[in-house]
Amino acid sequence: MHQDEWQHGVVFARGIDPEELAVRMGAAPGSVMSPITETEAWGIVLDLATDDDDVVRVGACCGWSFAIEYGMGDRSRRLAEISRNGVEAVHLDPSPDRHDQLVRTVADALTATWPDVERDTGLAQALRANTAALTRHAPEALYQPEAHTVLYRTGESLGATGQVNAAITHFHHLADTAHTRLGPDHPSTLAARSALARWRGEAGDAAGAAAALAELLPDRLRVLGPDHLDILATRHNLAYWRGDAAGAAAATAELLPEIVRVLGPDHPDTLATLATLATRSSLAYWRGKAGDAAGTAAALAELLPDQVRVLGPDHPHTLTTQHEIAQWRGQAGGRGSVR
Repeated sequence: MHQDEWQHGVVFARGIDPEELAVRMGAAPGSVMSPITETEAWGIVLDLATDDDDVVRVGACCGWSFAIEYGMGDRSRRLAEISRNGVEAVHLDPSPDRHDQLVRTVADALTATWPDVERDTGLAQALRANTAALTRHAPEALYQPEAHTVLYRTGESLGATGQVNAAITHFHHLADTAHTRLGPDHPSTLAARSALARWRGEAGDAAGAAAALAELLPDRLRVLGPDHLDILATRHNLAYWRGDAAGAAAATAELLPEIVRVLGPDHPDTLATLATLATRSSLAYWRGKAGDAAGTAAALAELLPDQVRVLGPDHPHTLTTQHEIAQWRGQAGGRGSVR
């Protein structure tokens, strides 16, 4: 059999288990191999020199069953059979001219599956493991034309689950790899440096985070221009990690008019900055460098109606502001409730 006659691909299905998927693809009931791991799956699907004939291996991850097929077969008939009774089915073809497209499509799917708030630790671990397997088998595709979002999402997931040192290691490697593959001024490289600085700060190295951001800021200004959102974020983060609460409050106050000018007064990031300004002022109070608890409560009270209007009354940021108003009113000696 010639290589160019082969039909080699991966099928994803949601609504049936791996064994049923194999049966719908032509396997005899009860004759299915043991489930394949994610690493084995990528080793097969990205190895275009496989010489077995019409073999299917199955597995499951993140709510989807998948099957790796290689050899000869009738794809259209198989996909129609798999899709019976409302089963969602997708076929991806890793032929040489579509290899990079396949890799980035799978990376897109992983990113889309990743929840904003990771309540299911098993799912988060599975998503990180799938991303790691994809990266091991096809690193080049994940850096063209830029570093894929899933690479950053993996690092943030590590940090969010308390693996701060692992997040630092991840973003250090990502920054170095992006620097090598894309160049020092590529936005992907700059974004990785920003994330690395953030997690250094979260690990307790506030001075190192501030120093890294101070080095990053002129590079981002030169590449992106003064009004880019990443510039505003870098300036905001630099103020945060400087460690001087009063100085951070002053820097944030200086930055706020520029954020309003670029994003508008009702953008969620603008409102978040307003909240940060009030929080920094109150933090200065806690540290004994500023004592205006009443002013902090008043600033938050001014912010609250805008948050309710833009974000809604049940948004976490809105609820947090209500809580902080009560807290700071109590510190100032006033009534702590918020209505």
